[in-house]
Amino acid sequence: MEIDGRALHGLEKLVAGVTPQLRAAATPCTEWTVEDLLVHIVAVNRKYAGVGRGDPWEPGATDIDRGDDPVSGYSETIAPLLEAWRRPGALQRTLNLPVGERPAELALWVHLREILVHGWDLAVSTGQRPPFDDDVVEACLASTRDMGTPATRPAGVGFADAVPAPQDAEPIVRLAAFFGRDVSAWS
Repeated sequence: MEIDGRALHGLEKLVAGVTPQLRAAATPCTEWTVEDLLVHIVAVNRKYAGVGRGDPWEPGATDIDRGDDPVSGYSETIAPLLEAWRRPGALQRTLNLPVGERPAELALWVHLREILVHGWDLAVSTGQRPPFDDDVVEACLASTRDMGTPATRPAGVGFADAVPAPQDAEPIVRLAAFFGRDVSAWS
């Protein structure tokens, strides 16, 4: 739970750096602009807050109302998400995930991947440096080893096939590459 909170606050720094001029910029998620990515991130946080409160896990995330401001809205999603998962028993439940019945804690790992990889996307798209702690990203990388190779990922896990990354690359670069992001231009 603590590492998810650290990732959420790291992403908050990136979101705060999005100026109105950058909202129409392209992202590594080829079908999304920065604005679309922000909307998705807010929707994902709301979804996982609901899962933490006991809602069933469902594929995808419902988009937020486009009239909402996703930049200010992002910060408003952090406390409810963290509070939901800190409730007694929240992590001890079983959820029906794309990989079958699994402990609810696995949903938090899925959320962490969303935050970190889309944080990478946002950083690249807006010319910012990803502010994530290496130990948070390394923990996420370790959890991805349980997913098998990209070719064996179960349906619903999302993201593209892995691409090569230098072995000595920083953890966020290796994570982005594992989830199919082109990291060749990252220095």
